[in-house]
Amino acid sequence: MLDELDLDPDCEIIIGGDFNTHLNPMLDNLGGRIETKPSVRRIKELMMTYDLIDIWRIHRPEKKSFTWTQKKPFIRRRLDFWLISNAVQDNISKTDIIPAIKSDHSAITLLFDSLEK
Repeated sequence: MLDELDLDPDCEIIIGGDFNTHLNPMLDNLGGRIETKPSVRRIKELMMTYDLIDIWRIHRPEKKSFTWTQKKPFIRRRLDFWLISNAVQDNISKTDIIPAIKSDHSAITLLFDSLEK
C-alpha cells in the first residue's frame, strides 16, 4: 500500500502490527522449524525503499524476546513489530514487549519523547 500512496518524500512513517513472519531468523525464533517466508524479502525491500527500521531490534540488537507462543509443540516467535522512519528513532526513548489482553500475541509498546510537525 505504501507504493500506492503519493507520500511526501519528507514524511515520517510508523507502521505496526502482526506481520506473521520474523525478520531475523536467529533472534526472532525459538523451537520448531525456522522458515523464512517470501514476504520477508518484500518487507525488507520496503524498509530499504522508505528508510524504515525495526525500532525494537534497534533498541535490543541481540535480545531474544517473543510476541507469539505456541505450547504444543513449544514454539516462540517475534512476529509483531513497529517499522518506523529512521529519522523518528531519536524521538523514541523506550520500546517493550508486554502481555496483551485477549490475544495470543504480546504487544510492543513505544514511548515517544516528542514528535514535531
